[in-house]
Amino acid sequence: MDYKGKTILIVVGFLIFSFLFHSSLFFILDKNAPNLYDTDTWYSVRQIQTLGDGGDISQDKLLMYPEGRGINWGNLLPYLLVPFSNNEDTPLQTFNRFAWFAPILSAIFTIVIFLMVSRLYGERVGLYSSLPISIGSWIYLQNCLYGIIDHHLLESVFFTVAILALLLLIKERGLDWGVLFVLSALMLYFTSTLWTLYFCVISIVIVISILYHLWMWNRTVTLLCLPLTIIIPGYIFFTYFYGRFSSLLSWSEPISEIAHTSPLTLLLQYNILLLPIIIGILKVRKSLDELILIVVSTIFLILTIQFTRMGYMLFPMVMILSAYYIDKIIPKKYKLWIVLVFAITAIIFGAVTIIEFANTSKDNQDYGNALQYLLTQPQGLVLSWWNSGHWIVAISNQPPFTDPFQDRLLEASTIFTANKSQGLALLKRYDIHYILVSEDDNRYYDTMVWYSKSKTPYNDSYLKEIISNESYSFKNGKIKIFNV
Repeated sequence: MDYKGKTILIVVGFLIFSFLFHSSLFFILDKNAPNLYDTDTWYSVRQIQTLGDGGDISQDKLLMYPEGRGINWGNLLPYLLVPFSNNEDTPLQTFNRFAWFAPILSAIFTIVIFLMVSRLYGERVGLYSSLPISIGSWIYLQNCLYGIIDHHLLESVFFTVAILALLLLIKERGLDWGVLFVLSALMLYFTSTLWTLYFCVISIVIVISILYHLWMWNRTVTLLCLPLTIIIPGYIFFTYFYGRFSSLLSWSEPISEIAHTSPLTLLLQYNILLLPIIIGILKVRKSLDELILIVVSTIFLILTIQFTRMGYMLFPMVMILSAYYIDKIIPKKYKLWIVLVFAITAIIFGAVTIIEFANTSKDNQDYGNALQYLLTQPQGLVLSWWNSGHWIVAISNQPPFTDPFQDRLLEASTIFTANKSQGLALLKRYDIHYILVSEDDNRYYDTMVWYSKSKTPYNDSYLKEIISNESYSFKNGKIKIFNV
């Protein structure tokens, strides 16, 4: 088989494998009921439907009700998907229509990685990096799975493509790579609320590149320019971005997606690939592109340790860097084995993740009929714990008191951790019409106490009172709805 034929075979193989693996939830879940294993997906569903009806997604009148809330959430995704929507679809039909978005995008991204990395370092490195990315791992994998209609995967795609396009622009000086870099950065701006963070990382890469080329040309000039490259970016950072980044790095809340990542988790996630990375960083002579990959990976490693959620940005960078070092330093007979050991490990962990998603959906299936019941009721503020807020607004078209944007999280926590008389008074104060609780909501009580600083024990709390109360207006399994 010639080179072109082999490349086409690899591309098609990656495409099929990645799509099938990330679509495996489709074969487990019930497509006739809302699959509630994710929260942000359902707000994307609402945005797609709002755009399809000619509405404005920059403002949502049902959030922070009755005032409404401005939405700054990376709005590119719904604009990309709305041309394929149907105005007659229910929220469930919209979900089922776009549930394939993540598996398709992740499969295409795998091919893009293969082609761009192969152009940079050769087809072997393209192969070694694409195979792990076609599987995914942990947080990155979760954003690739069937039914995840969220902007975080787009962030990872556009940022990684921007960095690779920049590396190819430096290497080949081709205008087409410059255009791709600008387009990717522009898409990243419209995709993410963290665009300032990503642009700062890209700026660091550009500064490193300029200094490197200056150093190769004239070391004296480089040393003279060095103070300016520290003072000017430092002034800009501390003047315009310091407040944002200091609050980001000091942010601590008991929400799993923004919790700290333990070193053990990282060891499990990258397992055997850590060996070539460590040896490579210590032994291989640093080229510009290698230095850039190390710097970008280090930045996102620090961010991932602070926030688990940032792992979806770290993963592709680590895969490319490890593939580069595998090709550079590992004996030929062991190269593919290292990649395969990681791939098999990732598939095993991925299968566990997929089963957990399916179990979460099964555990939350009682919400389905309850949310449909709320849809038939007069409009009124619905009190629940924050994780069901997007489901309430998207499926029930009711205003949630709090939601995954964490609006009114302190107020909701204060109500649930108050005693009965205080709780009733707060319901009246906030004009709450409905309460939606699950019998399992007691598992969030410690988190509620963390926000409210309440001293009320669970057995004396209003949450316990609601969960044990039998004067509900609707009940479905573990879910109860009360009219206030």
